[in-house]
Amino acid sequence: MLGAVRVENKPKLTGISFNIFALVGLLVILPIGTAFVSNLANTNQEDYISIPTEFNQELSNDQEVCQNPNYEEYLTLRWIDKGLNMTTYYEYIEQTNDPYIYDTIWDESKPSYQWMSSGCQQYYIQRNNRLFLNGFDNHHYLPIEANQGNIPNYHGYIGYSGEDFTFLMNNNLFKYMDDNKDISSIKMTFIDQTTGFNCDNEVFNQINFKGDIKLMDNNFNKTYSNFEFSQENSYFVNYDPTINPTSFCHISITAEFDFTPIESIELNDIFTDYDNLSAEIRLYDFDLENYTGLAPVGQFSPQIPFTGDGFFAYDLEVAYIDNIQTNFFLSGGTFILGGALWLLAISSTPYWNPVINTLGGKK
Repeated sequence: MLGAVRVENKPKLTGISFNIFALVGLLVILPIGTAFVSNLANTNQEDYISIPTEFNQELSNDQEVCQNPNYEEYLTLRWIDKGLNMTTYYEYIEQTNDPYIYDTIWDESKPSYQWMSSGCQQYYIQRNNRLFLNGFDNHHYLPIEANQGNIPNYHGYIGYSGEDFTFLMNNNLFKYMDDNKDISSIKMTFIDQTTGFNCDNEVFNQINFKGDIKLMDNNFNKTYSNFEFSQENSYFVNYDPTINPTSFCHISITAEFDFTPIESIELNDIFTDYDNLSAEIRLYDFDLENYTGLAPVGQFSPQIPFTGDGFFAYDLEVAYIDNIQTNFFLSGGTFILGGALWLLAISSTPYWNPVINTLGGKK
């Protein structure tokens, strides 16, 4: 007859074991829980709304946008820094040193340097049921001067002029945003509407760059920095018999400034009236290669829509968020996470059993 098998009593968890569990909790549970709460707070973001598309009639009748004689006020976008502009190369290649011809490229004091885009309806570009606004890049006036015979032996332009660009978007677009809603994300899409390619064309590449946005009104300003963007520089255009006989792709980049729930709450505490809101946007650290040489007319398409062909178009989109729900998720999630960490903290102390007995009741 087999004897009874003796089972040794296993040792109970010691204080050291609890300390190990507590350490694991802090290193693993805390960051995962924090990320979960933050992502949960982000789930109530609404869909993007295109401001030029949604308010195209209002923009076309806006006296400040289309009929204001002060160009700085009616421009929806204005250049602040066009990047590294290679003035000597322009003058050498075009065989002239007339500074007037090149003032749109390098002289920041000239109105023609600052001109980037207005919001008038006649400048709309329609793509995929969206309305883009027309804009002008560094080289807008070079072909005009050439057509007037002011540039001897004109045969092209330099299609790439740097990797660090800054521009100002004034309140002429922001004022159409809903003051009763809180901003969650601001997105700008740029396209080169003058050329279209098969979407498999080698002109399209993966492109990486960074962005900063400084939001301002008459009293405050707030900067959010180091947004990182990675994308293929193409914008797909659907088949539309009224516009194009087949689908194709434009050169394009998108800068999506997606704020965290904490940043969104902070932003909307600072700016309560969008009528005076404007933004200074910087796009930089583009990973471009082999785009610094001469670009013959009609034979070159730069990787960035606004650095080489004279024209581009852009769309401003905004997504709102319900801050009541966001605060609920953040507050509720933080409370639960704090309670879990409190239990974890006392689990390795002599107070564990009394607390558990009190919460659960003695048996």
